[in-house]
Amino acid sequence: MLIEAPSGLLSSELVITPVLERALEQCARRSNVDREAVLDLILCGDLQTHSAFRYALAKAVAWYLGELGATFRAVYVHGSAITDTAGPGSDIDVIVVVDRRCAEADRVIRLVDLALTNGYRRLTGFCSLSSLLDVHVVDLEEEREGRGFGAVLHSSWAAPLCLWRGGPARSGALEPYPTHRTQVSLTPRLCRTASCSPAETRRIEPH
Repeated sequence: MLIEAPSGLLSSELVITPVLERALEQCARRSNVDREAVLDLILCGDLQTHSAFRYALAKAVAWYLGELGATFRAVYVHGSAITDTAGPGSDIDVIVVVDRRCAEADRVIRLVDLALTNGYRRLTGFCSLSSLLDVHVVDLEEEREGRGFGAVLHSSWAAPLCLWRGGPARSGALEPYPTHRTQVSLTPRLCRTASCSPAETRRIEPH
């Protein structure tokens, strides 16, 4: 899916098929079964498999947004994807921390959601889900002060998981006033393991 380049945003591409396939592979390794067995469990509505699949997709989204630039600061997942309660119609609860709110970042998130939702429908045949991602954007001030969904990040009972967090010196495609822009790959690869560091992140090759 091609994301056009509005002001200040480099064009980027999310190739959804390898993202879905990689998520299936991760679920298969976790459950010690093959890919087809994982897909069968998804089609049968198995809650644990749906949760694991959504968690893997949330990781893919986190590393993808992390590659785009300094406006994106962190990505968290919470809700049914980490409580093993997700079903065929469950969305993925995500909190995205941004340096500042901007239309370009909102547009990228909407297009990523559209790509994931359409891919999920094609893969599973579950067409009633209108949106796979339930994203709440929090800026740095809201995160510091614990306002809005920034309060969820500090909550002991909600316990969101941080999937990715960038350093304060990052620069990238969404940086508003770059001085030295570095070349970045715009099709991030889903991590092969849950414990990998940002430096160990691999990339998905387009099919």
